[in-house]
Amino acid sequence: MIKLSDAIQYLKEVKLETKKVVYPKRRDTLVTTYAVLVFVMVLAVILALFDWGLSGVTNLMLES
Repeated sequence: MIKLSDAIQYLKEVKLETKKVVYPKRRDTLVTTYAVLVFVMVLAVILALFDWGLSGVTNLMLES
Protein backbone atom coordinates (compact mmCIF):
# COMPACT_ATOMS: atom_id res chain seq x y z
CA MET A 1 0.00 0.00 0.00
CA ILE A 2 1.22 3.48 -0.83
CA LYS A 3 2.03 5.66 2.12
CA LEU A 4 0.85 9.25 2.32
CA SER A 5 4.44 10.47 2.53
CA ASP A 6 5.28 8.62 -0.70
CA ALA A 7 2.34 10.26 -2.46
CA ILE A 8 3.37 13.71 -1.21
CA GLN A 9 6.96 13.14 -2.34
CA TYR A 10 5.73 12.02 -5.75
CA LEU A 11 3.60 15.15 -6.15
CA LYS A 12 6.56 17.36 -5.17
CA GLU A 13 8.68 15.68 -7.84
CA VAL A 14 5.91 16.14 -10.40
CA LYS A 15 5.79 19.85 -9.58
CA LEU A 16 9.57 20.15 -10.04
CA GLU A 17 9.48 18.33 -13.38
CA THR A 18 6.59 20.49 -14.58
CA LYS A 19 8.71 23.59 -14.05
CA LYS A 20 11.30 22.17 -16.47
CA VAL A 21 8.83 21.94 -19.35
CA VAL A 22 9.54 24.32 -22.23
CA TYR A 23 6.47 25.22 -24.21
CA PRO A 24 6.72 26.36 -27.84
CA LYS A 25 6.23 30.00 -28.67
CA ARG A 26 2.90 31.10 -30.14
CA ARG A 27 4.45 31.69 -33.57
CA ASP A 28 5.93 28.17 -33.66
CA THR A 29 2.58 26.69 -32.73
CA LEU A 30 0.76 28.66 -35.43
CA VAL A 31 3.32 27.78 -38.13
CA THR A 32 3.11 24.09 -37.24
CA THR A 33 -0.68 24.19 -37.17
CA TYR A 34 -0.84 25.82 -40.61
CA ALA A 35 1.64 23.31 -42.01
CA VAL A 36 -0.48 20.42 -40.73
CA LEU A 37 -3.68 21.95 -42.15
CA VAL A 38 -2.10 22.46 -45.57
CA PHE A 39 -0.73 18.92 -45.56
CA VAL A 40 -4.13 17.48 -44.63
CA MET A 41 -5.89 19.48 -47.36
CA VAL A 42 -3.38 18.42 -50.02
CA LEU A 43 -3.67 14.80 -48.92
CA ALA A 44 -7.48 15.05 -48.99
CA VAL A 45 -7.39 16.31 -52.58
CA ILE A 46 -5.00 13.54 -53.63
CA LEU A 47 -7.17 10.88 -52.00
CA ALA A 48 -10.34 12.37 -53.54
CA LEU A 49 -8.76 12.25 -57.01
CA PHE A 50 -7.59 8.70 -56.43
CA ASP A 51 -11.06 7.69 -55.24
CA TRP A 52 -12.68 9.40 -58.23
CA GLY A 53 -10.32 7.60 -60.62
CA LEU A 54 -10.87 4.19 -59.08
CA SER A 55 -14.61 4.78 -59.01
CA GLY A 56 -14.53 5.53 -62.75
CA VAL A 57 -12.51 2.40 -63.48
CA THR A 58 -14.88 0.32 -61.38
CA ASN A 59 -17.92 1.74 -63.18
CA LEU A 60 -16.34 0.96 -66.56
CA MET A 61 -15.66 -2.62 -65.49
CA LEU A 62 -19.21 -3.09 -64.21
CA GLU A 63 -20.80 -1.64 -67.36
CA SER A 64 -18.96 -4.07 -69.65
